[in-house]
Amino acid sequence: MPQAAFDHAVSLTKVRPVTEEIARAASRLLAAEGLHGHKYAIDAMLAATAHLEHGDVTVITSDTDGLRRLCHPRIAVEPI
Repeated sequence: MPQAAFDHAVSLTKVRPVTEEIARAASRLLAAEGLHGHKYAIDAMLAATAHLEHGDVTVITSDTDGLRRLCHPRIAVEPI
């Protein structure tokens, strides 16, 4: 991806730091779905971050199956 295209894509997103609150929420999401391990860890962090946002939220990912299991129905999960 050319740098200009990447910079444009990033300008359209919200970047959030991983906090202890998000890490704990991600852990709870994994437990609620009976998931564990590195395969779902990043999805859980992303889902927990999305849950803290207000209004319409869309998450773009290459692994929609895992993320859809972890996200509330109000969060749109779209393939990249």
